[in-house]
Amino acid sequence: ISALFKTPRVSDVIATKPSVLLEIPGDVLEKIVSDRTELLDAVLEMYKQRVTDTAIQSVPAFRGLDNNMLQRLVAGSSLVSIPAGGILVKEGEQGEALYVIIHGIARVSHGIGDNFVNLALLRAGDYFGEWSLMTGAPRAATVSATTRLDAVRIDSKLFLELVDEYPEIRSKLDMLAHNRYEMLTEASSIPESKEQVRTVVSEIESIMSQEETS
Repeated sequence: ISALFKTPRVSDVIATKPSVLLEIPGDVLEKIVSDRTELLDAVLEMYKQRVTDTAIQSVPAFRGLDNNMLQRLVAGSSLVSIPAGGILVKEGEQGEALYVIIHGIARVSHGIGDNFVNLALLRAGDYFGEWSLMTGAPRAATVSATTRLDAVRIDSKLFLELVDEYPEIRSKLDMLAHNRYEMLTEASSIPESKEQVRTVVSEIESIMSQEETS
């Protein structure tokens, strides 16, 4: 699962006696599965619990959860698949769930007048939707699928139980949510001329580039 969806390993596998294994590189496995959507669907269905467990633990803030809470999250969440071009959350709507990406790429965009600014690309292991759940505010950005996207959906009730029981996780998520919202606020405060919009886009791309190389 980790090789296929490029997420961190969440457990150790130790040989208990001399063994011979077939090793398939992750990029090869991904190509095989991505070219055959029915095979990807079968993998997701067959290993739903393992996929969900791996995706949740790939979020740094969720690592170290006790087994009871982890199993509650796994049991209470669901898998969703969105085709390329589909919208997972829409700016202005009320938030109902947190999403953790398993496979595919999502685009985060924010409306400024009649224009839309692309703020980020999200990949396997990234999550979104926490701001609206933690504050009760409407969604601050639109998240759409640029490729087929598979994600774990954790509904608001279960997510709020998690952050209520684990204040340290709330603090970590709140800090990142605040930083994301600050970027949106800064973009929204820019006047709407095309030149100024291009300046905002350039600044955001610069920030994203710095984060990728850090």
